Amino acid sequence: MALTLLLSNVGLAALVLGAWLLFGSVSSALGFIAGDRLVPDAYTKEFGTARAGESAHVTFRLTNYLGHSVKIIDVADRMAPVMSR
Repeated sequence: MALTLLLSNVGLAALVLGAWLLFGSVSSALGFIAGDRLVPDAYTKEFGTARAGESAHVTFRLTNYLGHSVKIIDVADRMAPVMSR
């Protein structure tokens, strides 16, 4: 019983490590498994606090698993949650 538990944990750890190495993050690997074929390096990003009048920049890296070229024609951002103090 203990050996089975140990082997299953080692197998799970190997799967997580493989997903991280292949896709760059576990969330990207899970997105691929869910059917996403244009996979970002992360589905959410934080950039910290931006003071009034400051700009903040966030970069997303996309990997194309579609098997053909794609053209990104529009990008929409959703600033949620945004807190004002």
